[in-house]
Amino acid sequence: MNLEITQMYYLKHIVESNYNLTEAARKIHISQPALSRFISNFEENNDLELFVRKYNRLTGLTSMGQLIYDYIIEIINKYEELEAAVEEKAAQAKEETIIFGATTTTPQVLLPKFFAYFTNKYPHLQIKLVEGGAVDIAKRFKEDEFEIAFLVEPQDLEVDSVSQTLVYKDEIAAFMSVNHPLSQEASITWEQVTSYPIMSLSKDFMTYHKTEVKFKEWNLNPTYAYISSSWHYLMDSSMSSSETITLMPSRSPRLVSSKEMIIVPIEDPAYFPVYLTINQKNPHSPGMKLLIKELYAYLPKADQEYEQRYHSPAK
Repeated sequence: MNLEITQMYYLKHIVESNYNLTEAARKIHISQPALSRFISNFEENNDLELFVRKYNRLTGLTSMGQLIYDYIIEIINKYEELEAAVEEKAAQAKEETIIFGATTTTPQVLLPKFFAYFTNKYPHLQIKLVEGGAVDIAKRFKEDEFEIAFLVEPQDLEVDSVSQTLVYKDEIAAFMSVNHPLSQEASITWEQVTSYPIMSLSKDFMTYHKTEVKFKEWNLNPTYAYISSSWHYLMDSSMSSSETITLMPSRSPRLVSSKEMIIVPIEDPAYFPVYLTINQKNPHSPGMKLLIKELYAYLPKADQEYEQRYHSPAK
């Protein structure tokens, strides 16, 4: 039996795609006919059947297929351990700077300790963090300024050239002074939002565009008191004015500890999903591979840490 590691991944993806060859072929970037030929040739050359078939469709593994699959998974796991060890050793021997794009406040919300941990563990690897509005960061990502970024949906990316993992799903909320007339409401409507002057991030930020979509859906005409690219300024202003409403992702205000500010949810919210987005067009450097591995291990804990830090309600 002659089976290369790449072909082992073929079988792994077929099973993980619920035996849908079209879906499996898309994941491994080959054509569906080529994947079908691999199966036919392998079965014929080894005089066995890997899959149970019904009406010429794959529906499961045969007993022999299951045996081969179980061994393949063990081999793949060992191969990936070896690959990670080699990459880590290579990265330790080579200095590298990785440019990481991020929407403003996402690193503070999600990764307050990660970058210090990473650079301490891998002193030869430096991370240059580039922050900005979600629209601007997505544009620069598409222009290949950086290979990895936190982006907000939607981004109009080439699906086959990137991988995306949902990190957290926020929503845009209204925050205001404790003296604001709506500050004691459990939630407010978009009509109530537009009954007061609004302070918002600029058009470089997805917050502006997502709220504009909601205003159009509800046929509303907001009055903007101020539009800024500085969320710090908006935070300060929301606490000093008892008449304005500032619209921001709900997690951002919690970075500011103040008894003068209230966060009020908006009914029919504008959602704000943040994705870890990685460019897959070119092979990654050893340092980038290490960063990706460490991020995937860290991110599930990061959301839990955030909830623990800000467990008590803002109101």
